[in-house]
Amino acid sequence: MDKNTLYEALAGFNGVSDIKLESVKQEELSKQFSEVAKRIFNTGYFEVNGSRRIYPTVIEFYYHEEVEGGLEDPIMYHTNLNNKGQVDYYPFGSFNFHVSGLDVTFEKKDEYRASFLIREYDVYSLKDGAWIKDKSECRSTYIYEDMLMGLSVFDGISINWVTEQSAIEYSVTTTERKNVASYHIENNKYVKDEISNEDYKNLQDSKKTLYFSYSGKKYKKCTRQWSYHRLVIL
Repeated sequence: MDKNTLYEALAGFNGVSDIKLESVKQEELSKQFSEVAKRIFNTGYFEVNGSRRIYPTVIEFYYHEEVEGGLEDPIMYHTNLNNKGQVDYYPFGSFNFHVSGLDVTFEKKDEYRASFLIREYDVYSLKDGAWIKDKSECRSTYIYEDMLMGLSVFDGISINWVTEQSAIEYSVTTTERKNVASYHIENNKYVKDEISNEDYKNLQDSKKTLYFSYSGKKYKKCTRQWSYHRLVIL
């Protein structure tokens, strides 16, 4: 399948539920995520009512299989696991607003949940016939304001992905997802890997990089490299 547009890349995403070995799953997912990320960074933007544009610059992927013995992503909100029951599947390309920001979903019914979170982005506005950059935003929850604030419900609200080749060619680089902990199973439940503040202080500096702070607590980072950053090709 031709994957030159974001739509085609998402439609061509197959998941990895048919693969049994987790290391092979992770490798194949990385390939598919990379393909989608490149399309996001290079082939378009979100346009709001023809007067505002949102260009994602950092995205995070979330992927959770609903099949028995499948790969699980405990942090993902829209799953049967986190909702303790059957959750409806979103239509292809749906928005999912939640406490961490905005996901775009591309799920496959009865097989897997998949989405990307817009972690960081640039905002452009149409002023005097020219598109002017307003800001670069690193706070994912500000997408609510930047995408929706100031729009009249009486004039109608239109948010679309517009396919347009970028004038700059971008590559991608990956890191761990922000504030996503690793988990272990305890009493048949997923529990975050946490360390006391005292034990954290006693760690070597090189070991401290494996943890992050959230609400006064220290958690071990999830090692999945599912955060994709836009990178200019020099």
